[in-house]
Amino acid sequence: MKINILNYDCGNIWSIKNAFKFFNIETNIINTTESIIESDCLILPGDGSFKIINDIKKKKFDEPLNYLAYKKKIPILGICLGMQLFGSNSDESINDKGFSWVKGSLKKFNIKKKVPHIGFNNLINLKKNEPIFENISNNSKFYFVHSYYFNAENKEDVLAETEYEITFPSVIKRENIIGTQFHPEKSQNHGIQFLYNFLKINKII
Repeated sequence: MKINILNYDCGNIWSIKNAFKFFNIETNIINTTESIIESDCLILPGDGSFKIINDIKKKKFDEPLNYLAYKKKIPILGICLGMQLFGSNSDESINDKGFSWVKGSLKKFNIKKKVPHIGFNNLINLKKNEPIFENISNNSKFYFVHSYYFNAENKEDVLAETEYEITFPSVIKRENIIGTQFHPEKSQNHGIQFLYNFLKINKII
Protein backbone atom coordinates (compact mmCIF):
# COMPACT_ATOMS: atom_id res chain seq x y z
CA MET A 1 0.00 0.00 0.00
CA LYS A 2 1.38 3.40 -0.98
CA ILE A 3 0.93 5.87 1.87
CA ASN A 4 1.99 9.23 0.48
CA ILE A 5 2.56 12.68 1.95
CA LEU A 6 2.05 15.39 -0.63
CA ASN A 7 4.82 17.98 -0.72
CA TYR A 8 3.39 21.29 -1.88
CA ASP A 9 5.97 23.42 -0.08
CA CYS A 10 3.92 23.91 3.06
CA GLY A 11 6.34 22.56 5.63
CA ASN A 12 5.76 20.13 8.48
CA ILE A 13 6.36 17.13 6.23
CA TRP A 14 9.19 15.41 8.07
CA SER A 15 7.49 15.52 11.47
CA ILE A 16 4.47 13.77 9.92
CA LYS A 17 6.70 11.18 8.28
CA ASN A 18 8.39 10.56 11.62
CA ALA A 19 5.03 10.14 13.35
CA PHE A 20 4.14 7.27 11.02
CA LYS A 21 7.53 5.69 11.68
CA PHE A 22 6.29 5.22 15.25
CA PHE A 23 4.07 2.47 13.81
CA ASN A 24 6.89 1.09 11.62
CA ILE A 25 5.02 2.37 8.60
CA GLU A 26 7.02 3.84 5.76
CA THR A 27 5.52 6.82 3.97
CA ASN A 28 6.62 8.45 0.73
CA ILE A 29 6.99 12.17 0.19
CA ILE A 30 5.67 12.89 -3.29
CA ASN A 31 5.42 15.88 -5.62
CA THR A 32 4.27 14.64 -9.04
CA THR A 33 0.85 14.09 -10.57
CA GLU A 34 1.77 10.49 -11.36
CA SER A 35 2.62 9.68 -7.75
CA ILE A 36 -0.56 11.36 -6.54
CA ILE A 37 -2.70 9.10 -8.75
CA GLU A 38 -0.83 6.01 -7.53
CA SER A 39 -1.56 6.79 -3.86
CA ASP A 40 -3.55 4.33 -1.75
CA CYS A 41 -3.66 6.75 1.19
CA LEU A 42 -2.76 10.44 1.07
CA ILE A 43 -1.75 12.94 3.73
CA LEU A 44 -2.12 16.66 3.03
CA PRO A 45 0.08 18.50 5.55
CA GLY A 46 -0.01 22.19 6.17
CA ASP A 47 1.70 25.16 7.67
CA GLY A 48 1.12 28.32 5.71
CA SER A 49 -1.44 30.27 3.73
CA PHE A 50 -4.58 29.25 1.86
CA LYS A 51 -2.95 30.93 -1.16
CA ILE A 52 -0.94 27.73 -1.61
CA ILE A 53 -3.99 26.48 -3.55
CA ASN A 54 -2.67 28.55 -6.48
CA ASP A 55 0.62 26.66 -6.50
CA ILE A 56 -1.28 23.37 -6.27
CA LYS A 57 -3.28 24.31 -9.35
CA LYS A 58 -0.23 25.60 -11.24
CA LYS A 59 1.44 22.24 -10.66
CA LYS A 60 -1.78 20.60 -11.93
CA PHE A 61 -2.17 18.64 -8.70
CA ASP A 62 -5.85 19.56 -8.32
CA GLU A 63 -7.18 17.20 -11.00
CA PRO A 64 -5.49 14.04 -9.65
CA LEU A 65 -6.42 15.06 -6.11
CA ASN A 66 -10.07 15.34 -7.11
CA TYR A 67 -9.74 11.94 -8.77
CA LEU A 68 -8.52 10.42 -5.48
CA ALA A 69 -11.26 12.12 -3.48
CA TYR A 70 -14.22 11.42 -5.74
CA LYS A 71 -13.37 8.45 -7.97
CA LYS A 72 -10.71 6.31 -6.35
CA LYS A 73 -12.05 7.27 -2.90
CA ILE A 74 -8.87 6.54 -1.01
CA PRO A 75 -8.38 7.64 2.63
CA ILE A 76 -7.27 11.28 2.69
CA LEU A 77 -6.11 13.00 5.88
CA GLY A 78 -5.75 16.78 5.86
CA ILE A 79 -3.82 18.41 8.69
CA CYS A 80 -4.29 22.09 9.63
CA LEU A 81 -3.96 23.97 6.31
CA GLY A 82 -4.38 20.62 4.56
CA MET A 83 -7.84 20.41 6.12
CA GLN A 84 -8.64 24.03 5.32
CA LEU A 85 -8.06 23.34 1.63
CA PHE A 86 -11.06 20.97 1.78
CA GLY A 87 -13.33 24.02 1.88
CA SER A 88 -14.57 26.26 -0.90
CA ASN A 89 -12.90 29.57 -0.03
CA SER A 90 -11.14 31.53 2.69
CA ASP A 91 -11.13 35.01 4.18
CA GLU A 92 -7.35 34.77 3.89
CA SER A 93 -7.49 34.82 0.10
CA ILE A 94 -11.02 35.62 -1.01
CA ASN A 95 -10.50 35.16 -4.76
CA ASP A 96 -8.99 31.70 -4.46
CA LYS A 97 -11.14 28.58 -4.50
CA GLY A 98 -10.42 25.46 -2.47
CA PHE A 99 -11.25 21.87 -3.37
CA SER A 100 -14.85 22.10 -2.09
CA TRP A 101 -14.65 18.49 -0.85
CA VAL A 102 -16.45 19.49 2.34
CA LYS A 103 -19.01 22.29 2.24
CA GLY A 104 -17.74 25.27 4.16
CA SER A 105 -15.45 28.27 4.13
CA LEU A 106 -12.53 29.51 6.20
CA LYS A 107 -13.16 32.43 8.55
CA LYS A 108 -10.59 34.56 10.35
CA PHE A 109 -10.87 34.61 14.13
CA ASN A 110 -12.63 37.84 15.12
CA ILE A 111 -12.12 37.51 18.86
CA LYS A 112 -10.54 39.30 21.82
CA LYS A 113 -8.10 36.48 22.52
CA LYS A 114 -4.68 36.44 20.91
CA VAL A 115 -4.57 35.31 17.29
CA PRO A 116 -3.13 33.00 16.05
CA HIS A 117 -4.52 30.34 18.35
CA ILE A 118 -1.36 28.52 19.45
CA GLY A 119 -0.89 25.68 21.92
CA PHE A 120 -2.70 22.72 23.41
CA ASN A 121 -6.48 22.89 23.60
CA ASN A 122 -9.35 20.47 24.24
CA LEU A 123 -11.49 18.53 21.83
CA ILE A 124 -15.13 18.82 22.88
CA ASN A 125 -18.48 17.60 21.60
CA LEU A 126 -16.95 14.44 20.15
CA LYS A 127 -19.45 12.65 17.95
CA LYS A 128 -20.41 9.42 19.65
CA ASN A 129 -19.37 6.01 18.34
CA GLU A 130 -16.86 7.41 15.87
CA PRO A 131 -13.97 4.91 15.63
CA ILE A 132 -11.51 7.75 14.98
CA PHE A 133 -11.93 8.63 18.69
CA GLU A 134 -11.21 5.19 20.11
CA ASN A 135 -9.29 5.75 23.38
CA ILE A 136 -9.69 9.51 22.96
CA SER A 137 -12.11 11.15 25.38
CA ASN A 138 -13.91 14.47 25.53
CA ASN A 139 -11.49 17.23 26.64
CA SER A 140 -8.39 15.41 25.37
CA LYS A 141 -5.75 17.98 24.44
CA PHE A 142 -4.24 18.48 20.98
CA TYR A 143 -1.82 21.03 19.57
CA PHE A 144 -3.15 23.92 17.45
CA VAL A 145 -1.59 26.79 15.52
CA HIS A 146 -3.95 28.72 13.22
CA SER A 147 -5.62 32.08 12.57
CA TYR A 148 -8.54 30.77 10.51
CA TYR A 149 -11.18 28.17 11.29
CA PHE A 150 -13.42 25.96 9.17
CA ASN A 151 -17.03 27.19 9.08
CA ALA A 152 -18.79 23.97 8.07
CA GLU A 153 -22.16 24.24 6.33
CA ASN A 154 -23.33 20.79 7.46
CA LYS A 155 -23.17 19.90 11.13
CA GLU A 156 -22.99 16.20 10.28
CA ASP A 157 -19.54 16.79 8.75
CA VAL A 158 -18.19 17.93 12.15
CA LEU A 159 -16.89 15.13 14.38
CA ALA A 160 -15.38 17.29 17.13
CA GLU A 161 -15.08 20.93 18.15
CA THR A 162 -12.74 23.15 20.15
CA GLU A 163 -13.40 26.35 22.06
CA TYR A 164 -11.21 29.41 21.76
CA GLU A 165 -13.60 32.19 22.75
CA ILE A 166 -15.79 30.79 19.98
CA THR A 167 -16.47 27.14 19.20
CA PHE A 168 -15.08 25.87 15.89
CA PRO A 169 -14.75 22.48 14.17
CA SER A 170 -11.51 20.69 15.00
CA VAL A 171 -12.24 17.41 13.18
CA ILE A 172 -14.31 17.18 10.00
CA LYS A 173 -15.16 14.17 7.89
CA ARG A 174 -17.02 13.36 4.71
CA GLU A 175 -16.92 9.79 3.46
CA ASN A 176 -13.24 8.91 2.83
CA ILE A 177 -11.94 12.40 3.66
CA ILE A 178 -11.02 13.47 7.19
CA GLY A 179 -9.37 16.65 8.39
CA THR A 180 -7.96 17.96 11.65
CA GLN A 181 -7.42 21.60 12.55
CA PHE A 182 -4.87 20.43 15.11
CA HIS A 183 -1.51 18.80 14.41
CA PRO A 184 -1.67 15.14 15.52
CA GLU A 185 2.06 14.75 14.86
CA LYS A 186 2.71 17.44 17.53
CA SER A 187 0.02 16.31 19.99
CA GLN A 188 1.98 13.70 21.92
CA ASN A 189 0.12 10.56 23.05
CA HIS A 190 -3.33 11.71 21.96
CA GLY A 191 -2.00 12.59 18.52
CA ILE A 192 -0.34 9.19 18.17
CA GLN A 193 -3.62 7.54 19.19
CA PHE A 194 -5.52 9.58 16.58
CA LEU A 195 -3.10 8.54 13.83
CA TYR A 196 -3.28 4.93 15.00
CA ASN A 197 -7.09 5.06 14.77
CA PHE A 198 -6.87 6.54 11.27
CA LEU A 199 -4.59 3.72 10.17
CA LYS A 200 -6.73 1.07 11.87
CA ILE A 201 -10.00 2.31 10.39
CA ASN A 202 -8.49 2.17 6.92
CA LYS A 203 -6.99 -1.31 7.50
CA ILE A 204 -3.43 -0.06 7.12
CA ILE A 205 -2.42 -1.66 10.42
